[in-house]
Amino acid sequence: MWGVHDKLWAHSKGQGVIVAVLDTGVQADLPELHGAVLPGADFESGEGDGRTDLDVHTTDGHGTAMAMLIASRGGDTGYLGIAPRAQILPVVTQSTSAYAKGIRFAADHGAKVIN
Repeated sequence: MWGVHDKLWAHSKGQGVIVAVLDTGVQADLPELHGAVLPGADFESGEGDGRTDLDVHTTDGHGTAMAMLIASRGGDTGYLGIAPRAQILPVVTQSTSAYAKGIRFAADHGAKVIN
């Protein structure tokens, strides 16, 4: 449909790429994200490493949903993200000051893409 399989994956599946997800955190213990989520940071509370989604408005959390679209590795559902070999750097950010700190953190920790 989008040409991911034949146009994108023919060149790369994200191997060696760190994608920072500045959002509500990422639920790292999901089978679809097994091995994909690195320790990150929480710039809202200052506690935790971003590997828990703090979104209370949705079931799985917005940050987790974004990480799944990017780097899901199949797991129980078989769903693959657009870059299933990429790694996710979760950074909890919701305020302007947290975003500024999160962007710096992501760049300093090897993120090639900041979402």
